[in-house]
Amino acid sequence: MQKTVREIIEMIDSGILHYDQSTQRNFIYFTINQNTDDGDLTKAGNVIRSILQFDIQLPALYFWDIGNGQYNIHDGKQRILSIYYFYKPTSKINVVTRINGREVTFKGLLPEQQEKLLNYTFDIVVKKGTPEQEENSFYMINTNSVPLTDYESLRGMFHGTWIYEFEQFLDSKSKVIDNIKRIGRGEQAIQFLYNCFGLLGDKSAINKIRLYLRSVRNNSFNPDEFKLNEIIDTYSEFIKITSVSSEKALQVASFITSKGWDKDFILDYYRRIMRKANDVKSWKIETHKTAISKLIQDDIECDGLRLFSDNDKSELYKRSQRCAEANCQVTNYKELEVDHIDPWSKGGRTILGNARLLCKSHNASKGNDEDGVKG
Repeated sequence: MQKTVREIIEMIDSGILHYDQSTQRNFIYFTINQNTDDGDLTKAGNVIRSILQFDIQLPALYFWDIGNGQYNIHDGKQRILSIYYFYKPTSKINVVTRINGREVTFKGLLPEQQEKLLNYTFDIVVKKGTPEQEENSFYMINTNSVPLTDYESLRGMFHGTWIYEFEQFLDSKSKVIDNIKRIGRGEQAIQFLYNCFGLLGDKSAINKIRLYLRSVRNNSFNPDEFKLNEIIDTYSEFIKITSVSSEKALQVASFITSKGWDKDFILDYYRRIMRKANDVKSWKIETHKTAISKLIQDDIECDGLRLFSDNDKSELYKRSQRCAEANCQVTNYKELEVDHIDPWSKGGRTILGNARLLCKSHNASKGNDEDGVKG
């Protein structure tokens, strides 16, 4: 069976088509926001946009024949109500959409756009049976239907040589390197995908990545182009040492690789931190992660050394055997730490001319700098 949007609306208004039966969820598309190429939009508004702007044929609806010429909406309620409340808004539910970047209501559409929507035709599957059969059928349809992950959606849209070889590469890494997972549903793979195109941490990455994949989908994938071998080696070691999140570990590993820093030097810093007391360990690791995030955000060129050596500390201690903070009386060598005068997160260099001794207490309290990052 096929019905136009106009006919479906008439069926609802005349009481022929029911959408409030116990098997159905509430209208949730109105409360789910999505980031699209045209800006933020509710999922309901995006249903309208997919019809009017992209001419997408939506999946078939599933009606259950309850007799006397009446039907329950068995599957597709969210799509139908997105259109219904766009056409007939209420004081509580007012669906709007975006067409070519412009926010519009149904009344704001051109007459030809209104007719296009009302004449849009759905394929409809109709089944009938006992109430128990309807309940069982609904349960099977909705529990067996698993939404695609973002990665699965991208893979489906842009399948080709590039994605195939990208997956082969990651799967080969999963066999020999810790913390690299097989593709599966792509929860980790999408982070590496975003990282290849400099989009890791970008809230609109899912939209931007389409442009890149569209242009490379039939090309060969070359991990050396993205320094993925080096990044993954650093990533695996970093996450193993610190147990930070996968995304943060990848961000730091990518940054270290892009700057050409000495990976072993940086990782040794974290190994030494992990041997410290929990309170010191926590803020030192967080400080370094935050500083790197700040450098990435502001595109600051910085000193890859990051850390002062024990020899640097000894030299400073010969010059001044106390904390540099006024009125601080701490003089114990073990209680003093070397601090950047000009913060490393602002490009301050790791040289003696930019160093001073601070006691652990004053060094730990430096989180109130103007850039919010300890030296």
